[in-house]
Amino acid sequence: WFLGMLPLSILLVLLIPWLAYVLYPPVLKSGDQVPRWAETELQAMGPLCSREKRMLGLMVGALVLWIFGGDYIDAAMVGYSVVALMLLLRIISWDDIVSNKAAWNVFFWLASLITLATGLNNTGFISWFGKLLAGSLSGYSPTMVMVALIVVFYLLRYFFASATAYTSALAPMMIAAALAMPEIPLPVFCLMVGAAIGLGSILTPYATGPSPIYYGSGYLPTADYWRLGAIFGLIFLVLLVITGLLWMPVVLL
Repeated sequence: WFLGMLPLSILLVLLIPWLAYVLYPPVLKSGDQVPRWAETELQAMGPLCSREKRMLGLMVGALVLWIFGGDYIDAAMVGYSVVALMLLLRIISWDDIVSNKAAWNVFFWLASLITLATGLNNTGFISWFGKLLAGSLSGYSPTMVMVALIVVFYLLRYFFASATAYTSALAPMMIAAALAMPEIPLPVFCLMVGAAIGLGSILTPYATGPSPIYYGSGYLPTADYWRLGAIFGLIFLVLLVITGLLWMPVVLL
């Protein structure tokens, strides 16, 4: 997967900074303005307060447990424990929790869609739908079908507020459709699906967990967020299809 994704990753690393500069030029462009602005902002913030120090300690502890504590404590329990400690240590209040609409939205999307995806798989619906979708695309070349499935899968990201929920609900159906057509190179298709899951996060302010945080910072107006998401999303999709058809088969097949 690393070699398969390498050309796409290199292209994105080279293009994104330039495209961002062209499509949404920064307010501060000269080198000496940025350090002065950063120094002014840091002075306005002042030193770390006690609550921020406690939060820093909890964050480091959570990262350590998530990385090394898998044999001793579940990752979800680490998150719940940190939230509970944030309440006990008065880092946040209960009102902060109940008013975080974006977090609750993701929470319920995850719970419902993961359960739904599991149920659909257990009842055989996903396999049936995959064969039905493959049947509707019969008569076209495997390349056209593969591109069509990737484009549909990518654009459906607009309807989901979580990468996990999106993946759980749709990825099995798309892979089942590809399985129903033996001519489609499954390793290439699966890698393109995996890449589409990550790249599609650029499309909307709610496509993945961190997106509402970036959007909520207020630095990017709503109209610009959607406009840039569509532009970058289209560029990402085109590059994914090109590298998926030209390079990934060389590495994976």
